Amino acid sequence: MPDLLIADDEKWIRKGIIAKLKKGGLSFDNIYEAGDGLEAKKLIEEKRPRIAITDIIMPRLSGLELMEWDNRNQFGTRFVIISGYSEFRYAQKAINLGAEGYILKPITDYDLVSILQKVLQGDPSSEAGQQQISGRDIISRAREYITANYDRDITVKDIAAHVSVHPNYLSGLFRKETGETLTQYLTGVRIEAACYLLRKSDEPIGNISSRVGYQDNQYFHRVFKKVKGQTPTDFRNQYRNG
Repeated sequence: MPDLLIADDEKWIRKGIIAKLKKGGLSFDNIYEAGDGLEAKKLIEEKRPRIAITDIIMPRLSGLELMEWDNRNQFGTRFVIISGYSEFRYAQKAINLGAEGYILKPITDYDLVSILQKVLQGDPSSEAGQQQISGRDIISRAREYITANYDRDITVKDIAAHVSVHPNYLSGLFRKETGETLTQYLTGVRIEAACYLLRKSDEPIGNISSRVGYQDNQYFHRVFKKVKGQTPTDFRNQYRNG
């Protein structure tokens, strides 16, 4: 198996990725960790890992700058990008630079394993394999659409229309492959976006509710409490007082 580099300025994310790889049955000859872009650059120069998982936003050298440097020097590293929802606009540039996939935070076992399997194995040539790739591609495109449009009033029908399949087929495929419904996934993306804004900004909670796709503030409060076990206000206070 090839060597792998994991570059993220948060240690718990790096360790979480390693744990998910082991859980998913993916092994590598060596796994290197970098806490910022310059450390990642040095490891690429010295260790020449075949694959790199890198956050877009890192101190000293961003993931995009790291990819640009790698391309200029023709190291041929195969990049998978980690992107927080607020940095999603950078994902297109990463793909233009040659990224073979992106993983939206919070990182799920399914996203990580399926993308790395694709990088490691390439597209299977058998007919079951082609169906599997097709299913993964449909789910990936559905997730991309949700990531780009979670702040709007989107429905399963909207998502299905975007990926050109019947809503019932998409719902069944998504649940079979991921273990959760499309609605649950959409809710998760919205609530994680809300958590980010609650931690990082002083915006009124009503504004945050609208920014993550909930026009009904009371409904947002109910959904948030159901998912997180506490109200948005309590979440913000706990984070800031902790």
